[in-house]
Amino acid sequence: MTAASATPAGQNGVIVLPTALIIQSLPGLPDVSGAGRETRLGFGTNPPAPTLRARAGASAALSLESRIDEPVALGFGGLALPQGPLGVPGFGPELPAGGQFDIRLYPAESGTYLISPYNPHQLARGLAAALVVEGPQDHAVDREHVLLIQDRRAAEDGPVQLTVNGQTVPELPAGRGERVRLRLLNATRGLFLPLKLDAPCFIVAIDGRPAEPFRPAEGRLPLAPGGRLEVLVDIDEISSDGLPLAVETAAAPRPLARLMAVEAARTGPAWPAPPPLRPAVREPALRHATRLDLAVPERPAPGTDAEPMARVRRGTTLAIGIRNPTQTPAILRLYGLSARLLDALDDGWKPWWQDCVMLWPGSTTRLALVAERPGRWPLVIQRTGDAAPLRLAWFEATR
Repeated sequence: MTAASATPAGQNGVIVLPTALIIQSLPGLPDVSGAGRETRLGFGTNPPAPTLRARAGASAALSLESRIDEPVALGFGGLALPQGPLGVPGFGPELPAGGQFDIRLYPAESGTYLISPYNPHQLARGLAAALVVEGPQDHAVDREHVLLIQDRRAAEDGPVQLTVNGQTVPELPAGRGERVRLRLLNATRGLFLPLKLDAPCFIVAIDGRPAEPFRPAEGRLPLAPGGRLEVLVDIDEISSDGLPLAVETAAAPRPLARLMAVEAARTGPAWPAPPPLRPAVREPALRHATRLDLAVPERPAPGTDAEPMARVRRGTTLAIGIRNPTQTPAILRLYGLSARLLDALDDGWKPWWQDCVMLWPGSTTRLALVAERPGRWPLVIQRTGDAAPLRLAWFEATR
């Protein structure tokens, strides 16, 4: 397959792999202030940020062609790829300016992943896409919506406009009595999103991995930059104004999207609580873990750390403590890996996996992961607000 035969986006911008995509500049959009037009990047589809779909357990190809004059390092979050940790310069192949390369996917389980560039300026110009892996372990639902959340800004310190699938406060159909799956993806440039949904719901997956289903406290759905949530929403009633998915702000919740009632309604019995699903990833062995420490720097450190945090044998558990002595939050991004968040006493972990972790000011975050595959694996600390890299640490796993 060649990129010249790029598949156009199907219904609602959905493209089924295998396919080819062209990264190119797009016609300018009015900026948030209305004073000018901003240059955008996209995948040569309509909409420019498509939803790609693949099947769990099946090999799928993605061919990329660049028609811009700068290299692009595209990451796939915690999705394990045969090519290694794509998305970080120096740790996997980049798409050169005007070049092309093919990516082979072989996802082991269903999940939601964000395709996004390492370069924060490319992310700010809109280059992102959702990857949905479907499989037999998906929870049954009546309806599904994929919500790719992006930001637009007139200036670095100017007002921020949030969009969902390129739209401002889109309306999403939902029927009374239905169970609706929302796949939420934070493709903003370093913005933590405190989302809220006033409806009965369950969080069933975080960052692509199944979680033990749980009801979020007061309907709050915190979404780290680069993070993803899969939420099952049980629709009891919807008013004529719809059911808003909102961003909580200091002033008042601000609607991000609305679930709007449709005539068709489910008449069967109420949905039971979703069953727990087991993720296809090895659990950490804390007793024999190699323990490491990492710190968030006050200002960006140029380049990649010269030496690895550790060199370990494949299959080793790493328990990493990440201290943030600064006054601002930061983000830890993992590529091709997922980690368990450890409890304060290192005697257990949260019942989910993550590849995007918030590092709150004045605190130490502890996590554990398994070096399942040989190679060099990056741990990227980014600044909130603009996703600028603060530190690029790494470890190496040997056979």
